[in-house]
Amino acid sequence: MISPISHRRDVAPALHEPTVQGFGSRAVAKITNMDDVTIVFEGSVPTWQVHGSVDRVTGDAEATTFLFDRKQSNILLQLNYGLKCKPTERMF
Repeated sequence: MISPISHRRDVAPALHEPTVQGFGSRAVAKITNMDDVTIVFEGSVPTWQVHGSVDRVTGDAEATTFLFDRKQSNILLQLNYGLKCKPTERMF
């Protein structure tokens, strides 16, 4: 049985850009959809991909990242995140 690992992760949605950073790659995920309740994001580079969402009301976030073998297009690693985001104070 695989046990979940608990650790802190700094995830930074930048709504003015609109991007999300903090899922293990220097690549930036683009926010593809956003409303009053949900932020949806995805991003990729040749060997890495991420997709996920943040519930702006509850702070619940989920994301999945993939690391690929570039030559054979095999998935080398898949990480699934279930996070609780701490809201920041609104600036406006």
